[in-house]
Amino acid sequence: AISQALVEIMGGRIEVTSTVGVGSTFAFTIAWRESPSPERRVTETISLAGLRALMVDDNEANRRILSGQLSRWGMKCTVTATSDEMIADARNSPVPDIAILDMQLPGMDGAAVARVLQDLPGWQDTPMILLTSMSATLSKARKAPFAAVLTKPVRSAQLQRVVIEVLSGQVAAGSEVPARADAASGLRILLAEDNLVNQKVAQLMLAKGGHRVDTVSNGLEAVQAVQLGDFDVVLMDVHMPIVDGLEATRLIRVLGDSIRQPMIIALTASVTAEARRACADAGMDQYLSKPIRVEELAEALALTSRVPVPVPVPVPVPVPTPVPSPEPDLAAGLSTTPVAEKAPVLDPELFGYLDEMGAETKAVLLQHVLDESGGHLAALRAELDRGNLVQAAFIAHRLRGSSATIGASGLAAVCGEIEASANHGGPVTEDHLARLEAVIAEVTAVLTPHLAATLDAR
Repeated sequence: AISQALVEIMGGRIEVTSTVGVGSTFAFTIAWRESPSPERRVTETISLAGLRALMVDDNEANRRILSGQLSRWGMKCTVTATSDEMIADARNSPVPDIAILDMQLPGMDGAAVARVLQDLPGWQDTPMILLTSMSATLSKARKAPFAAVLTKPVRSAQLQRVVIEVLSGQVAAGSEVPARADAASGLRILLAEDNLVNQKVAQLMLAKGGHRVDTVSNGLEAVQAVQLGDFDVVLMDVHMPIVDGLEATRLIRVLGDSIRQPMIIALTASVTAEARRACADAGMDQYLSKPIRVEELAEALALTSRVPVPVPVPVPVPVPTPVPSPEPDLAAGLSTTPVAEKAPVLDPELFGYLDEMGAETKAVLLQHVLDESGGHLAALRAELDRGNLVQAAFIAHRLRGSSATIGASGLAAVCGEIEASANHGGPVTEDHLARLEAVIAEVTAVLTPHLAATLDAR
């Protein structure tokens, strides 16, 4: 269904032929512009082996992804988690060949750090790259210290190309690189979502649709971004820390004509009539239930006046008879065969979407889900022992979001029961926790071999 939706979004058609006991063949056709000439392979201009990079990002998952990419290219990478750490390293270590800075850091942001680095001995000619999900809100002065500004999400090949171009002197200072070369033809979208797994999946869906995406992690940041940037659409998670999605929407609508009012689409796991009414009352225009599916997202975005996105029309596709998998261990829990006794641990359609993120990102997300599920169980028990039902509901909600996005519907369902019970004043019973522990063990057993295979594929 995902492949079909993506092909149809590009104006194409997908077909399938199937033979029982043999397998299935999928084919698609799309109309594509002829390339005037092959792109020059900038990766052949210089070698990155042995070059030193200094980077800063306060997000542990992002640090692992980025440092892993740089290391695979042969670079020696020094990783820091805060602005103070990066500045201290810059003062006490040899000047690197290149510096890579995340924009959103606690305390001093990436642009301010770059100004400090420029004043250090030997740093005047050191190229710096800024990674940001908020490039639309940055002034020219804030971008000036950087050789290039990349809009997240940044793919490995794109980052490698820009690093080589910067070190080769092939880009003009302050060049801005969008998330996708064709993103300008689509919508300018602000994604307000605090869950890392949900962020990555939504970013990929939007980038594949040709849209340019900025990302924030709470409602307050969403309001600030809308005041500074010109967004067509805001995808607003309802449950976020600091300021939730409903209140953020009210604050945006109160701004009135002082800003360009975007279409606001609610993202929530709740499907009740009350939840829909609350979103509408807050000033939201549309409503998408989690986990987000490509077809529904494309249809919602097609209603925005500034983009001619075709709405995918479901086309009946023959369903082949399941054949034995060549990799039975990894296929465990992903069967597409309806089973009366028990549904698959992971929905193959949703889980399969992670494959399109690349092995590095997929590995980080799988590890994140595994760590989160075990950690959240312990944290949930601790909050219940304290009698803190509000925090218990929040923990269950976070785990529910991640598990639903990767297709672990059974885990999401148990988390939803616990969240609902806690929100209504309890009780959250020992039976709830026992079932949660059991389904976490089940999901862990299925995810672990997938993580191992993904790590091997990097």
